[in-house]
Amino acid sequence: MLLYWAVMVYIFKMAVDSGNVAVLLMPVDHEQNTCGMYNGQGKDFTSCKNLYFNDPLGDPKSRICVETCPHTQLDIVCHCGSCGTHSNNTAWGTPETSKTPGVVPISDIVTWTRAKQQMDARPDDFTMNLLPGSRIQLPDVNGEEVGGYCIPSGNVTELIMETLGKDDALTGSLKDGFTHRWPIIYGIITAVMVGFIFLYFVAWFTKPLAYLILIVTVVASFLIFVLSLYEGQRVPWIFPDAVGAYINAKGPRTLEDLADNQLYIDISTGFWAFIFVVSFVVLAAMRQRLAIAIGVVEESSRALVGMPTLLLVPIGSLLTMLLLLPFIGVGIGAVISLRQWENGGWVYPDEVKAMLAVYAFGSIWLYTFIDALQFTALAGAVCDWYFCMDKSKRQGGVDAATTLFRSYLRLVRYHLGSIAFGSFVVAVVKSIKWILAYISAQVQAQFPGNMAVK
Repeated sequence: MLLYWAVMVYIFKMAVDSGNVAVLLMPVDHEQNTCGMYNGQGKDFTSCKNLYFNDPLGDPKSRICVETCPHTQLDIVCHCGSCGTHSNNTAWGTPETSKTPGVVPISDIVTWTRAKQQMDARPDDFTMNLLPGSRIQLPDVNGEEVGGYCIPSGNVTELIMETLGKDDALTGSLKDGFTHRWPIIYGIITAVMVGFIFLYFVAWFTKPLAYLILIVTVVASFLIFVLSLYEGQRVPWIFPDAVGAYINAKGPRTLEDLADNQLYIDISTGFWAFIFVVSFVVLAAMRQRLAIAIGVVEESSRALVGMPTLLLVPIGSLLTMLLLLPFIGVGIGAVISLRQWENGGWVYPDEVKAMLAVYAFGSIWLYTFIDALQFTALAGAVCDWYFCMDKSKRQGGVDAATTLFRSYLRLVRYHLGSIAFGSFVVAVVKSIKWILAYISAQVQAQFPGNMAVK
């Protein structure tokens, strides 16, 4: 495993020295040209680092790489290279014709007029900055360069970003998450605190809490089952008239609604009937096994109360994974950036594919290894606490505080090889699983709708 990690470090260094991770983060135009770099076949976009949306409200996927964002409504935006700042000079365009490279402003009347003539003759090379198109009147379209994107300022910005968010589910999710970031943060903190309180509560009230949950599950599933029967008009007489009128007032009860939703209501009825039967059988026929399971949960909860340092283990594992994330992400990105542009598309040489496979598998193995470390350490500490500790020191004290430390010492001395090998086996199985999932997705994409393939 250490030898494999050494190979990963070597690949990381070689890929970072030879590749360019920043390329993967640069904007891409509608022809899949990366802004700010040479894309092959004479497409030198090294000076065009900004992405401009031709018509963000009408066609958000239509976008071009530009040198500078436009600032007024009648600016003419030159597609990368069309303003004469590159090898393919136009007759009218030179780098000195405008103070803003890549944009012909309305203030330069003569140049702008000639550019307008060129724009009418060559619509693929020039765009007039009537954001968003000519669909609405805009009092302010001053452009701002934000992270390589031309974002118009003024009252249209929110409308454009909202439309882009609807067009792209990921953009919309990120925007919603940022908008509601504080309620989300407060909710996470509250959930963690409630979780810790619940753990301590379970330690002392495991048995009544477990039976209460089972009884509530049985009763609630039975009531929902009966309500689903009534909603599906399978047994309309099941409730008195007064109760039935109240239920009808709370939901759709027209015949049209029932016809559209009959199948879903019947499926819901069957589901809750299954839950009711299973929970009732567990409660009634498996009381002895249930008591054993509750005893195990009760004892393990008390172990956590007696050794609160166990809570540090998953936190430490998470911090370790986060610290390794740059090494994993940057390494994979650097390897991918070694691809080559040929015949209008990206090509991955065999050595790049091999490096990517080695690095990706090593990343899976590494994270699986960290997971296995925390599980083994926790299991060893709980076993030590249950079998070996002085009963009088179970609830705190020096003995309880050092139990986790002793567990890690045993792990390193006796079990590190087993964990390394076991995590390797799990990583192999995970890799095979993802490869088969990829193959399955590719095959289904080639034969859409084929039931045999599905």
